[in-house]
Amino acid sequence: MSKRLNIALPESTMSRIESVKEMTDAASYTDVIRSALLTYEALVEFLSDGNKFYVKKPNSDQYEPVRFIFDVKTKAAA
Repeated sequence: MSKRLNIALPESTMSRIESVKEMTDAASYTDVIRSALLTYEALVEFLSDGNKFYVKKPNSDQYEPVRFIFDVKTKAAA
């Protein structure tokens, strides 16, 4: 069953959503938000297991840790 959610977003946020929609060829704003939520959920799950993300920039052999703007509690070891 689907639920309808109406939200008011600032113009700057809508511009960002529009930009992502265009970059990803998403069919709708709903698709952008749905994909963002699924990605966020997967990222939080991955980080909660104690994993780390690193990025390798073009033309570099160095890996740098990715810093996120949120904290995730790590699951307790069993």
